[in-house]
Amino acid sequence: MKPILFINPMKPGKFGEYKAFVAEITGPKKSEFMDLLKRHHLNTSEVWHHQLGNLEYVIVYHEVDDNAPDPLASWASSSHPFDKWFQEQLNNLHDMEGVKLPELLFHIDAT
Repeated sequence: MKPILFINPMKPGKFGEYKAFVAEITGPKKSEFMDLLKRHHLNTSEVWHHQLGNLEYVIVYHEVDDNAPDPLASWASSSHPFDKWFQEQLNNLHDMEGVKLPELLFHIDAT
C-alpha cells in the first residue's frame, strides 16, 4: 500500500460546517462514503483538524493499493451523484482549485 496525504486549508469560519459534514459522512451517509472510497481505490481514510494561529487545516490521510490508478483522476471525471455532492461540500469548506497529489520526498522505515 502507498500513502496519500493532503493538507487542506479551511475557509475561515467553516470548522462548524466541517464537523457537521464529518458527522454526515460517518453517520447517515456512511455507506455512500464507504462506496466512494472503494470506487476510487482508497483503502483507508483518516482526517485530522489542526489550527496554527488563525488558520485552520484539515489533514487527510489515505492508503491505496500500489497498483491502483490515480484516485484524483477518477474522482475528477466521476458523474456519480454522491461524488458530486461530496465535491460540492469540499468546495464549500476548502479552496480546492488546482489540488494535486502531493509529492513524497522520502520514506524511512526504522524497523
